[in-house]
Amino acid sequence: NRRKVLSAGYYELLACGLVEKIKSQYTNGELLDICCGEGYYSAFAAEKLPGINVYGFDLSKEMIRLAAKRKSRAQFFVANMKKIPFADESFDVVLHLFAPFNSAEFARVLKKDGMLISVVSGERHLFGLKEVLYDNPYINDEAPPDAPDFVLSEKIKLCGKINIDSAEDILSLLKMTPYYYHTPSSGLERIEKYSSLETETEFVLFVYRKK
Repeated sequence: NRRKVLSAGYYELLACGLVEKIKSQYTNGELLDICCGEGYYSAFAAEKLPGINVYGFDLSKEMIRLAAKRKSRAQFFVANMKKIPFADESFDVVLHLFAPFNSAEFARVLKKDGMLISVVSGERHLFGLKEVLYDNPYINDEAPPDAPDFVLSEKIKLCGKINIDSAEDILSLLKMTPYYYHTPSSGLERIEKYSSLETETEFVLFVYRKK
């Protein structure tokens, strides 16, 4: 489901925002995508940032197989974020998108003058979807990760809207989110009747430097 949604370009706002932020600081170097999943953001960065070597890893072998099928310049491998198999200070940029956070290990592999970008959902991310699912839709808290080894240098908010014109894509979007597992049956029944949907997309980029 995530591969379908990302490949369809519904989250391109985030991919472009990440590339623009990286491009403003680096034209070459090494980039690591933490818990890269099926490789969408890694492959996008590899295409748009030709001077940067891109690596992505995930704990799931199946996700890495899907990432490799993208035939991008990025290199993918299976690993655990508790012990990233790279030497100290290997990377200029580390990306952390919607995943658990390991402050000490991320700091270890990041260069002294490197940049960590951590992404969380914005307050109204997918609010149009929530309005169908829930009687009382809620906003997200936009809480940054607990990052004791870093100093926050910048907060960037990306806001947009997407129009989904396929019932299949609407369900794929739902199934790639935690909402799918926390939605009452009445909400699931309502969303199954939709063949098109407009909803906000909002992402918050927390840009960190090492202490």
